[in-house]
Amino acid sequence: TVAGLILVLFMFEGLLFVKAPAIAKFNYQTEPEGYVRTIYQIKKQFNPYEWMVVSHFGAKDQVAGYGRYMDYLYFLKYYSPRRFNQQAAGVIPAKYLFIFAEKDSINSLVDSAIKPKIKGLNKKINQWCQQFSRYHKTIELFYEDDQVRIFKILVPQKKKLANQLI
Repeated sequence: TVAGLILVLFMFEGLLFVKAPAIAKFNYQTEPEGYVRTIYQIKKQFNPYEWMVVSHFGAKDQVAGYGRYMDYLYFLKYYSPRRFNQQAAGVIPAKYLFIFAEKDSINSLVDSAIKPKIKGLNKKINQWCQQFSRYHKTIELFYEDDQVRIFKILVPQKKKLANQLI
Protein backbone atom coordinates (compact mmCIF):
# COMPACT_ATOMS: atom_id res chain seq x y z
CA THR A 1 0.00 0.00 0.00
CA VAL A 2 0.95 3.65 -0.21
CA ALA A 3 1.53 3.97 3.54
CA GLY A 4 3.89 0.97 3.46
CA LEU A 5 5.90 2.46 0.58
CA ILE A 6 6.25 5.77 2.37
CA LEU A 7 7.44 3.98 5.50
CA VAL A 8 10.07 2.04 3.48
CA LEU A 9 11.26 5.27 1.79
CA PHE A 10 11.73 7.00 5.15
CA MET A 11 13.77 4.05 6.45
CA PHE A 12 16.09 4.08 3.40
CA GLU A 13 16.42 7.86 3.57
CA GLY A 14 17.68 7.55 7.11
CA LEU A 15 20.26 4.96 6.06
CA LEU A 16 21.54 7.23 3.27
CA PHE A 17 22.35 10.00 5.72
CA VAL A 18 24.07 7.65 8.13
CA LYS A 19 26.36 6.03 5.52
CA ALA A 20 27.03 9.01 3.21
CA PRO A 21 30.52 10.51 3.58
CA ALA A 22 30.48 14.09 4.79
CA ILE A 23 33.69 15.16 3.00
CA ALA A 24 35.28 13.79 -0.14
CA LYS A 25 39.02 13.21 0.25
CA PHE A 26 41.50 13.37 -2.61
CA ASN A 27 45.12 12.37 -2.09
CA TYR A 28 46.34 13.22 -5.58
CA GLN A 29 48.52 16.29 -5.95
CA THR A 30 49.40 17.82 -9.36
CA GLU A 31 51.80 20.44 -8.02
CA PRO A 32 53.29 21.63 -4.72
CA GLU A 33 50.86 23.47 -2.46
CA GLY A 34 53.24 26.44 -2.39
CA TYR A 35 52.66 27.03 -6.10
CA VAL A 36 48.89 27.30 -5.63
CA ARG A 37 49.20 29.52 -2.55
CA THR A 38 51.60 31.86 -4.33
CA ILE A 39 49.48 32.29 -7.44
CA TYR A 40 46.52 33.11 -5.19
CA GLN A 41 48.65 35.64 -3.27
CA ILE A 42 49.94 37.24 -6.50
CA LYS A 43 46.38 37.62 -7.83
CA LYS A 44 45.36 39.42 -4.64
CA GLN A 45 48.49 41.57 -4.24
CA PHE A 46 49.19 42.76 -7.80
CA ASN A 47 47.16 44.42 -10.53
CA PRO A 48 45.96 42.33 -13.48
CA TYR A 49 48.51 41.83 -16.25
CA GLU A 50 51.34 43.66 -14.45
CA TRP A 51 52.89 40.27 -13.63
CA MET A 52 54.06 37.13 -15.39
CA VAL A 53 54.64 33.61 -14.09
CA VAL A 54 57.39 31.27 -15.29
CA SER A 55 56.19 27.80 -14.41
CA HIS A 56 54.84 24.46 -15.65
CA PHE A 57 52.03 24.14 -18.24
CA GLY A 58 49.30 23.82 -15.61
CA ALA A 59 49.96 27.35 -14.33
CA LYS A 60 48.75 28.82 -17.63
CA ASP A 61 45.13 28.10 -16.72
CA GLN A 62 45.59 29.41 -13.19
CA VAL A 63 46.85 32.83 -14.34
CA ALA A 64 44.48 33.24 -17.32
CA GLY A 65 42.45 36.42 -16.97
CA TYR A 66 44.76 37.82 -14.27
CA GLY A 67 48.35 37.73 -15.45
CA ARG A 68 50.69 36.39 -18.09
CA TYR A 69 52.43 33.05 -18.43
CA MET A 70 55.73 31.80 -19.86
CA ASP A 71 56.79 28.16 -19.83
CA TYR A 72 60.17 27.00 -18.52
CA LEU A 73 61.48 25.87 -21.89
CA TYR A 74 60.93 29.22 -23.61
CA PHE A 75 62.31 31.11 -20.62
CA LEU A 76 65.52 29.07 -20.35
CA LYS A 77 66.07 29.20 -24.09
CA TYR A 78 65.64 32.96 -24.65
CA TYR A 79 66.53 34.72 -21.40
CA SER A 80 70.09 34.87 -20.16
CA PRO A 81 70.65 35.48 -16.44
CA ARG A 82 73.60 37.74 -17.27
CA ARG A 83 72.11 39.84 -20.05
CA PHE A 84 68.49 40.24 -19.14
CA ASN A 85 68.08 42.54 -22.11
CA GLN A 86 64.78 44.36 -22.17
CA GLN A 87 65.83 46.36 -25.24
CA ALA A 88 65.61 43.22 -27.36
CA ALA A 89 62.55 42.07 -29.28
CA GLY A 90 61.65 39.52 -26.58
CA VAL A 91 60.61 42.09 -24.00
CA ILE A 92 58.73 40.68 -21.02
CA PRO A 93 55.38 42.54 -21.10
CA ALA A 94 55.02 42.80 -17.34
CA LYS A 95 56.37 44.78 -14.41
CA TYR A 96 57.01 41.70 -12.26
CA LEU A 97 58.28 38.26 -13.21
CA PHE A 98 57.69 35.35 -10.81
CA ILE A 99 59.85 32.25 -11.30
CA PHE A 100 58.52 29.07 -9.68
CA ALA A 101 61.27 26.68 -8.61
CA GLU A 102 61.20 23.42 -6.68
CA LYS A 103 63.97 22.91 -4.13
CA ASP A 104 64.55 19.22 -4.86
CA SER A 105 66.65 19.06 -8.01
CA ILE A 106 65.96 15.36 -8.61
CA ASN A 107 62.41 14.50 -7.52
CA SER A 108 59.63 16.75 -8.75
CA LEU A 109 56.23 17.18 -7.10
CA VAL A 110 54.72 18.50 -10.34
CA ASP A 111 52.68 15.94 -12.25
CA SER A 112 54.61 14.69 -15.29
CA ALA A 113 51.62 15.47 -17.55
CA ILE A 114 51.99 19.23 -16.96
CA LYS A 115 55.75 19.48 -16.55
CA PRO A 116 58.00 20.00 -19.58
CA LYS A 117 60.46 17.26 -20.45
CA ILE A 118 63.67 19.12 -19.58
CA LYS A 119 66.42 17.09 -17.96
CA GLY A 120 67.45 18.63 -14.64
CA LEU A 121 64.79 21.35 -14.86
CA ASN A 122 64.66 22.19 -11.15
CA LYS A 123 68.44 22.52 -10.98
CA LYS A 124 68.54 24.71 -14.12
CA ILE A 125 65.84 27.06 -12.83
CA ASN A 126 67.53 27.46 -9.44
CA GLN A 127 70.93 28.02 -11.08
CA TRP A 128 69.41 30.61 -13.42
CA CYS A 129 68.05 32.57 -10.44
CA GLN A 130 71.38 32.35 -8.57
CA GLN A 131 73.30 33.59 -11.61
CA PHE A 132 70.78 36.37 -12.20
CA SER A 133 71.24 37.59 -8.61
CA ARG A 134 75.00 37.94 -9.19
CA TYR A 135 74.48 40.44 -12.02
CA HIS A 136 71.23 42.17 -11.02
CA LYS A 137 69.81 43.53 -7.78
CA THR A 138 66.17 43.31 -8.91
CA ILE A 139 65.51 39.74 -7.72
CA GLU A 140 64.14 38.73 -4.35
CA LEU A 141 62.68 35.67 -2.71
CA PHE A 142 58.90 36.16 -2.76
CA TYR A 143 57.80 32.86 -1.15
CA GLU A 144 59.55 29.84 0.32
CA ASP A 145 58.52 26.66 2.10
CA ASP A 146 60.02 23.17 2.50
CA GLN A 147 59.40 22.30 -1.16
CA VAL A 148 59.50 25.45 -3.29
CA ARG A 149 61.04 28.86 -3.83
CA ILE A 150 59.26 31.58 -5.77
CA PHE A 151 61.49 34.40 -6.98
CA LYS A 152 60.22 37.85 -7.92
CA ILE A 153 62.09 40.00 -10.42
CA LEU A 154 61.30 43.66 -10.96
CA VAL A 155 61.50 43.79 -14.74
CA PRO A 156 63.34 46.82 -16.14
CA GLN A 157 60.89 48.64 -18.37
CA LYS A 158 61.77 49.28 -21.98
CA LYS A 159 62.66 52.94 -22.47
CA LYS A 160 60.33 54.79 -24.80
CA LEU A 161 61.80 56.96 -27.48
CA ALA A 162 60.69 60.60 -27.68
CA ASN A 163 58.70 59.96 -30.89
CA GLN A 164 56.77 57.12 -29.18
CA LEU A 165 55.45 59.46 -26.51
CA ILE A 166 53.50 61.57 -28.99
